[in-house]
Amino acid sequence: MKTMKTVRFFLSIAINALLLISCQKIQQDAIEGIAEFRPTYTYLLSLSFKSTDGTDLMVPLWEDQWKPEGDNSKWAGEINPKMYKLDIILSNPHESWDNTIYNFRGSDNYDPKVLHPSFQAINFKEDYPIFKEQNDKEEDGYRLFSLFHSPGKNGLQEYLTYKITCPTIFGDNSVHEIIAYWDNDSVVAYDADDNRTWAQYPDCIKAVFDGREILVKKYLFNKTEYRNNYVYFIDIVLNK
Repeated sequence: MKTMKTVRFFLSIAINALLLISCQKIQQDAIEGIAEFRPTYTYLLSLSFKSTDGTDLMVPLWEDQWKPEGDNSKWAGEINPKMYKLDIILSNPHESWDNTIYNFRGSDNYDPKVLHPSFQAINFKEDYPIFKEQNDKEEDGYRLFSLFHSPGKNGLQEYLTYKITCPTIFGDNSVHEIIAYWDNDSVVAYDADDNRTWAQYPDCIKAVFDGREILVKKYLFNKTEYRNNYVYFIDIVLNK
C-alpha cells in the first residue's frame, strides 16, 4: 500500500508539472520578446477501450508497468513504446510547423529536435481527490492519457487527429483514428496583458472514431488558486 501511494504521489506531481509547461515556456518567450508564441495550447484527452463484453482492452499495457532499461524509479504510468505508436496531426498548423517531427522546421541556424507524443496510463480516481469526489461510482481504473502541447504560433486547432497503432488493443497492426474537435478555453480567456492566461487549455467539443461520433465527457480533475483544469474522456467499445 505504501508503494502504491508513493507511485500515485509522484505521478500526480508529474502531471501537475506538465500542466505548468505552457505557462513557463511562454514566460520565457516573453522575456525574449517573442510575443507571437503566446498563448500556448495544451490539449488534454483520456481514452478507454473495451470489447463488447466489457473487457478492458488496455489492461495488458498498464499491467506491464514498463520502465526504460536502467530506470529504477517508481512506475509513473509509462507505456512500452514497442506496444503502440501515436501520431497527433494538427489540422491547421502554422506554415513553419512540421507535423512529422512535432516541432518547427529546421533552418541554417536551427536544428530542431524530433519530438514524439506519447500516452500515459493514469487512474484519475487514485491520483486526484477532486475527481474521485465527483465520480464515486464510475470512471474507475487506468486509462490512456494524452497531454499534447502546441506552441501559440500554431493557434487554436479546429481538430487534432490521433493516429493510433496498438495490436494489444485493436488486435491488428492497422492505424485507427480519433479526430477530436476543440474550442477556446472556457475557463480562462486569453489576455495578452495577463501572463496567467498565456497557458490555454482548449475544450474538446466533439470526437469521431473510425468515422463514427463518440460521446465526450468533461471532468474536473485538478484545481489551482487561479483555475480549474478539465480532462475530456472518450470511451470506445470495439466489436471484438
